[in-house]
Amino acid sequence: MIDGVLLANKPSGISSTKITGFIKSIYPTCRVGHCGTLDLEASGLLVIIIGKATRLERFLHMNEKSYQGEITLGIETSTDDTSGEVLNSGTVPALSVEDLESLKIKFTGTYDQLPPKVSAKKVDGKIAYKEARKGNFIELSTKKVTATVNNLIALDSHTLQYELTVSSGYYIRSFARDLGSEIGSYGCTKSIIRTKIGPYSTKDENCIEFNNFNYTKEEIENNLISLTTVCSSIPIEKLTITEDIAEMISKGHKKILESLSLKDGYTLLIRQDESPVAIISNRYDLATEKIELKYECVF
Repeated sequence: MIDGVLLANKPSGISSTKITGFIKSIYPTCRVGHCGTLDLEASGLLVIIIGKATRLERFLHMNEKSYQGEITLGIETSTDDTSGEVLNSGTVPALSVEDLESLKIKFTGTYDQLPPKVSAKKVDGKIAYKEARKGNFIELSTKKVTATVNNLIALDSHTLQYELTVSSGYYIRSFARDLGSEIGSYGCTKSIIRTKIGPYSTKDENCIEFNNFNYTKEEIENNLISLTTVCSSIPIEKLTITEDIAEMISKGHKKILESLSLKDGYTLLIRQDESPVAIISNRYDLATEKIELKYECVF
């Protein structure tokens, strides 16, 4: 068994599933997943989780993500990117530097965002993009998201270059669509490149360029980030415990948790050597009116 995280730089035209499938073929007895899919036409960082690291998926999703790329103005498509069918077209107003600054401010902050109709969103067990292929467009709900527009530059009258840092669940295609609407026209993404997820970047030395599928098991393991290192990057509280307490927790003893000084929310319990033991949630249960301590995962 092997546990850890692999950083992959996904090229456009290769699916996230194909890359995780390749890793699964190397480690057939291990669970393999990723922390946020990339559209087929998108490129950039894919954080692949292997073995016990798959238990950290929802916590790694808490990390901010950074993107860059280009937006095409003046057209609306069925997918909110240039790969889709063109539904509408319109004129594009001239955008001054001041206009672009106003757009940066408009789309920076926390607000409700409607996902693209062709997305991986699930409603009543149905996946939006699969239903869209059948001609059935699911009515999606907005989601509260947060973004910082770091850069917005006009390359020409119909093309903008962007750089964003966003929360989990944010859709860059929706940003392009909504920006086009904001200027009284249409918009869709021409390119999407994910450059960072939390502390991980496509510029990291151990980020593998997935232009081919010829990597050996040894090459994968030489670039693997250890479970201990991955846990240290999760944006939750950490608490160091003794080996005796770690032993009791690994056996599922719940009473021992009451003796620990746990803050509200999630806490990662670690040994003296910083290796992970468990993630515990400490929450007030409105139904029972009691503090509930719960094992979220044990390593």
